[in-house]
Parts: sequence; structure tokens; C-alpha cells
Amino acid sequence: MNPQINPADYLHGIDPRDAAALASCASGRTALARQPAPPAASALVAPSAAADELTAVLGEYALPRVKTEVPILAIYGSEDQVIPADVMEVTLQRGCALGDRLVRVPREGQGHSLDPGPTMPTWMRDRVEGRPVESDC
Repeated sequence: MNPQINPADYLHGIDPRDAAALASCASGRTALARQPAPPAASALVAPSAAADELTAVLGEYALPRVKTEVPILAIYGSEDQVIPADVMEVTLQRGCALGDRLVRVPREGQGHSLDPGPTMPTWMRDRVEGRPVESDC
């Protein structure tokens, strides 16, 4: 856990003795997600300063951070439960803003383990043969 973030800032109205358990992770899910009934929405509202701090800390983890000279082929599924399509789109938009050359290929109805179809081998062959990359940024 990042020492800059105080879970109590995000768990208002919850008994402090329960806060540590609610913010912990086990078996890939937070204890909060395993609760039989969700807490009241007001219990999860953070003060503006705390929300801004959390946004800044999470921004430090966000990718990409710098432009790459390597072209990017991003094939992703619309039903991906590991990296949701909307998160992938934000990530790719960040890459475009940095000046990356990338091609987006959303695969409708597919998840994280997807069939790239002929796109990947064709794209790879074009790189090996020195054809220019057409970016869709």
C-alpha cells in the first residue's frame, strides 16, 4: 500500500476496526467486494483533497509515460475483464498524445485471451519488410 494514501479517507461511516479488513486484498478481490451487502454510497465518498491525492498517486502508475520509437499494435477485446476496453482506450489515447505510432484493433465480443485473426501476422510481416506504419492516432 502506498503510504501517501490513507484508506480512512475513503471509508467514511465504517467502523475503524473494520477499515483495514475492508481495504485488504485476498484471493485477488478486496474484502470490500466480498461483503454480503455494499456499504452505503456515502461511506465511500472521499473528500476532494483525498480524491485529488489518490488521482495523482494513481497517475504515477499510469502507462504510457514516455514516447516510444517502436510502433505499437494494440489488439484488445471489448469484453476483456482483465484490462477493460475503456481503460485500454484511455491508455492508447495517452500514447497518441505522447506521439506514439499505434494501430488499434478492438475485437468485438472477445475477452483477454482473444484471436488476433490475420491482423497480427500481417502487421508483423509489414514491419519485417520495412513498410511504413500507419498510425490511427
